[in-house]
Amino acid sequence: MEVKFKMDIYKQKILDKAYKRCEERNLEPERRIDRTTMGEKEFEELLEKKEFLLGSARPFMEKIYKFMEDKSFLVSLADENARVIEVVGETDIKNTCVRKGIDWSESNAGVNAISLALNEARAVQVTGNEHYCNELKIWGCSACPIWLNGVVIGVISITGPKEKIYPHTLGMVVAVSYAIENILYVKEKNNQLIVKQNFQDAIVEAVNDGMIIIDKNGVITYMNSEAADILYVNRNTSIGKHISDIVNFNPMILEVLKTGVGYVEKELIVRNPTGAIMHLQKTAYPIKDEEGNVAGVVDTFRRIKKVKKMVNDMVGSYAKFTFEDIIGNDNNEKFIETLKMARIASQSTSNVLIQGESGTGKELFANAIHNASTRAGQPFVTLNCSGIPRQLLEGELFGVERKYGTENFIEGRPGKFELANGGTLFINEVSELPLDLQVKLMKAIQDKRISRMGGENVFDVNVRLICATNKDLSELCRDGSFRQDLYYRLDVLGIKTTPLREQKDSLDKLVKHIIAMMSKKLGKDVLSIDESAMNILRQYDWPGNVRELENALERAVNVCEGTRIMQQHIPSYINMTIKDGDGTDKSGSSAVNNYETLENLEKKHIITVTRYTKGNISKAADILGVSRNTLYNKLKKYEIEI
Repeated sequence: MEVKFKMDIYKQKILDKAYKRCEERNLEPERRIDRTTMGEKEFEELLEKKEFLLGSARPFMEKIYKFMEDKSFLVSLADENARVIEVVGETDIKNTCVRKGIDWSESNAGVNAISLALNEARAVQVTGNEHYCNELKIWGCSACPIWLNGVVIGVISITGPKEKIYPHTLGMVVAVSYAIENILYVKEKNNQLIVKQNFQDAIVEAVNDGMIIIDKNGVITYMNSEAADILYVNRNTSIGKHISDIVNFNPMILEVLKTGVGYVEKELIVRNPTGAIMHLQKTAYPIKDEEGNVAGVVDTFRRIKKVKKMVNDMVGSYAKFTFEDIIGNDNNEKFIETLKMARIASQSTSNVLIQGESGTGKELFANAIHNASTRAGQPFVTLNCSGIPRQLLEGELFGVERKYGTENFIEGRPGKFELANGGTLFINEVSELPLDLQVKLMKAIQDKRISRMGGENVFDVNVRLICATNKDLSELCRDGSFRQDLYYRLDVLGIKTTPLREQKDSLDKLVKHIIAMMSKKLGKDVLSIDESAMNILRQYDWPGNVRELENALERAVNVCEGTRIMQQHIPSYINMTIKDGDGTDKSGSSAVNNYETLENLEKKHIITVTRYTKGNISKAADILGVSRNTLYNKLKKYEIEI
């Protein structure tokens, strides 16, 4: 649960509202607070009800009290109704005002930090004359609500003489509240973790992020062990020192002290005292006093590896298909060879190059290889190089360094290499990679290290590389558009996918599978395909391969009104290209000679599809199973006008 840390200019408005409520209740400032405590039985029932909160908070209360050198303070815990259930400390306050069982609600005690924190659901500090009742004006109190599952279940507070209350005391209360919330969450999820004193010590370290609190002078008032571990410093000796004395870089939180403006999830790349790179994500909240002056900063940070894992989890950067999802005829030699090489690749750590026409399942094989490898469960990150401008492509692949102090601020971000660290990076259409980026990719493969675009920091990466292309890279090497040394690096384990026209014996099985898949996807009850329609599909050459087949069958399932796909449900452009028995196609044009060149066949098929889509390039490219850029190049090559 997020805690609101800021004490800002709205505090006076909050106090004014509270004063007005007190006046409406006819409370007199001169009145004496009712110190009547709850009955013994009633109080025992309350403690039993609040044991979950009390058991989690008590160790923190004791630790923070020991941490404070001035023993004129006490630490108290109240429930959601402002009834005090625990007090740590021995002072005059305890003997008079803050006792177990006393009601600190606004209706009894007027304006005070405990009731105000509950009413406003935020951390507050009320000092001296800010209290409503006169007898409280010699005290000062910092209080912060404790949240669980979106509900305030209590409030933690530190009370002492008003002249000894400082704004950074509020930061201590916020830190304790935050730690208690984390422990409450952990306990709720796994009560077995609660084990005597050892667990009490673990409570302080339960916060997953590193946390540091500094006062208005930049002196560290709190640091958890995670922060000490990340910064490579000693926690005990660091507390009490200036933040700049424990790190060898300029701390970003000092700028927050100066400006009063915090930040959320800012990236930081620096080196620790050993010289190792620290790659962190940081969030900082300024703590302000009643006059709006910055009194301290709460700084939380985590290693970027945790953030990248969270990003991959959220965007689904994991392989979705396995070898079980690959459909083919087990008697087809080409399919068997492709599957055999893919299974060999899955048991290796070497780079893989998958070559084949568009729509032949190159990405499907890449998914299956990853999921059958030792990296299964780790990120599977994809990048399609087709159609991405060179300057954007470099940033996508290697990331962009954050830039400060310029008119045009550049937001930093990790590239695919960093996101795929520990897993697999699948680069599709690698043939479209510009020559200068081929050099950078080659260096990344050799060194297993990368640097972001515009940056000087170097990151170690552990990535298994799988690349794919619909072009012949060896031919591109000969004409100088692809580096031969990179080709050799990529083609350690080469896999050739088979076009659909060369495995027609798999068509029936594929059609049955796709119809079932599309029916489920579209919520239809299409169960089968008529033999006449199936014959049309068998005669067609499928230049767009399985992708084109899926597109055609998705259309057929959509327009089918019954449970069986008929010939009229097959896209018309496919019907047009199938020859009648007299040697002419259904459009009336001459039959294509079986020995006609592939280029002429490709040209005629592009003309047929673009006419069918009425010049819609995106739709035609989708049917053909190629990118828009590739289709534009083909139109230019064959001088086809739309």
